Amino acid sequence: MFKLKEDTRYFIDITPVIDMKHFVLLLLADLASKSKAVPNDNIAYLPMDYKQRIQGIMFESNGWGIQFSKLIPIETYYEYQRKYEEKLGKMLKKVIQELGKPIEYDIENEVIKIPFTKEEIENIKNDYDSETLKIMDHFIYLISDYSSSRNYELDHKMNVRNNSRWETQKHNYLVYTLRSMNIKNPEKYLNKVVE
Repeated sequence: MFKLKEDTRYFIDITPVIDMKHFVLLLLADLASKSKAVPNDNIAYLPMDYKQRIQGIMFESNGWGIQFSKLIPIETYYEYQRKYEEKLGKMLKKVIQELGKPIEYDIENEVIKIPFTKEEIENIKNDYDSETLKIMDHFIYLISDYSSSRNYELDHKMNVRNNSRWETQKHNYLVYTLRSMNIKNPEKYLNKVVE
C-alpha cells in the first residue's frame, strides 16, 4: 500500500497548496462571491449537508479527487475521512468566529448563511493564484449544484413515480380499450406490442 502511495505521489502531484484554514476561508469567500444579495454584501450559502456533498465529489469515479487534491489532502481524506470531517467542522466554526461573522441557520432551505462584504471577498481571494481560484470555482459549482442536493433526489423519485403511474394508466387504458372491443386476454396482445 505504501509503495502504491509513493508511486501515485510521483506521477500525480497530490500535495495541497493550501491548509484547511485557508481552504475554509476561500470556500466561504467564493460561495459568497457567487451569491446575489444587497448591493454591497454577499451571502455564503453553505449547504448543511456539505460533508456529504464533499464526499460525493471526492469519491466520484471521474478523477475529481485528484483534481481537488490541491485543496483537500486526499491521502488524509481517503484514509481518515471521519477525522478530516471533524477537523473541517471545527475549522469552519473557528474561521467564522475569527471573522466575527453572524451565522443564520436557514432550516427551511437547509443552508448556513454567512454574510461577507465585497471588500472582504476580494481581500481573501487576492491571496490565491488564478489556478487555485479556478479549482475552487469548480469545487463550489459542484458543492452548490442542485443535482447533489436532497431535493434533487426527492424530485427524481417523484418523476420516476409519476412516470410509473403514467405507464400504469396507459396500460390500463389499453387493456380497457381492447376488452371493450371484445378481445379476450388483452395482456397477450399488449405484450406483443411491447416486444
